[in-house]
Amino acid sequence: MHALRHTFATRLAEDGATASEIMVLLGHASLTTSQNYIDATGREQRAAVAASRTYRALGELAKGTDAP
Repeated sequence: MHALRHTFATRLAEDGATASEIMVLLGHASLTTSQNYIDATGREQRAAVAASRTYRALGELAKGTDAP
């Protein structure tokens, strides 16, 4: 049953539900508790990294594309 709750919360997050919406649906009083149920998949982690300006800037520096 516990794994089902994790899967439910993760799928809700993947489908765009906010953490506070997930908290209500899981019946938690604390957002922190709900966050423990949301497992980010590899795809979401890669997308988050790709969207990070800091990560892109570091990548450009590593390639030497920002050299004067």
